[in-house]
This record gives sequence, structure tokens and C-alpha cells, in this order.
Amino acid sequence: GKEDQFRGPAIRALCSITDTSMLQSIERYMKQAIVDKNPGVSSAALVSSLHLSKTSQDVTKRWVNEAQEAVNSDNVMVQYHALGLLYHIRRSDKLAVTKLVSKFSKHTLKSPYAYCLLIRIATKLIEEEDAGSSSPMFDFIESCLRHKNE
Repeated sequence: GKEDQFRGPAIRALCSITDTSMLQSIERYMKQAIVDKNPGVSSAALVSSLHLSKTSQDVTKRWVNEAQEAVNSDNVMVQYHALGLLYHIRRSDKLAVTKLVSKFSKHTLKSPYAYCLLIRIATKLIEEEDAGSSSPMFDFIESCLRHKNE
């Protein structure tokens, strides 16, 4: 409705003043906002979640299902922000990050920004594994270079 234009900035403001003790009380609202049909609201919630995860990683980890749902959005920025949040949540678990890249490297992403982020994540995995061209991530990056649209 009419108030949709204020919901994104309201989420950003709410998250900037929320501390760890208050986070429990806004959790349900944040989960709903992440999967909101309005891309401005969803993106604001995803980026705010990313900022909140720096202080409360354990709470934002519980929002992974909503972020997973947001990655399937038709909006390019929502997809990018959702992928960024998923990576941020899983970045300490190398196997989970590898699965994340494998899942989305099968051309399910519509967002060029999300693809760039996926390439960055894959590159980081190759560097950490020190695998070079023998890595399946290398094949993904190589396929991006040979993409028909570029």
C-alpha cells in the first residue's frame, strides 16, 4: 500500500538502533521482511541482517531459510543481497560454501550482481584450497568466461 515506501528505511533505522538484547523481539518482523514481495523492503531487510550478523551471528543464522527463499526472487538486487547474506552466514564452513557455489552455479541466478559475487566466492575457495585449475570451481569460472551473453 501507501506505506510501502517507508518500510525499507524503517527496517534500516530499526536495525541501526537495535542491540543484541532487543534482537529477539524484532526477529519475527525481520523474517517476514526478508521474504516480503516488495523488493525494497526485502533488500533493506537482507542488508540490515548482514549488518546485524556482525554482532549477533547466532540469531541471523536462524534466518537462513528466509534468505534461501529470497535468493529465488525475480528482483536482481534481492537475489544479490540474499546470496551475500547466505555466504556471510556460512563463510566459516567451507563445505557449506562449496555446496552454495555448486547449487547456484547451475544457472539458477538471474542477477548479474549475484553471479559476480558467486565468482568471487568461487575464486576465494580456489585460493584457499590451492587447487588451481583442478578444482570444480575453476570449471564454473571458466564457463562464466565463455558465457553466450558476454
